[in-house]
Amino acid sequence: MRKWKAEFDRLITNFNQATTRAEAGIQSLKSVASQRGPDLRRSLDKARSLRDDLAYLVERGDTLADRLTESVRSAIPTPRAAEAPIAASTPAAIEILGAGSNTANPGANSGLGA
Repeated sequence: MRKWKAEFDRLITNFNQATTRAEAGIQSLKSVASQRGPDLRRSLDKARSLRDDLAYLVERGDTLADRLTESVRSAIPTPRAAEAPIAASTPAAIEILGAGSNTANPGANSGLGA
């Protein structure tokens, strides 16, 4: 029984020491928090302000990009029927594309002669 009492006394002593260290740690944390708290608050306030400014700038940038895109689209002329490209089946297109050339005698249509 004495052995258990000595062990129990040692356990209580260790527990008291751990409790004292924990209380000292809590006091240290409170001290640091009270010293650093205002600095942290100012940093957070500044960060929130910068976040709001950045959100505003992004919104304005999106609006300007949309306006610029619309301006570019309206500045590009749309092709009309009279300006449509020549169809590939017209005689002029066939001549330009070389479809009328003589494959047996490549120089026959070029005016160069064989």
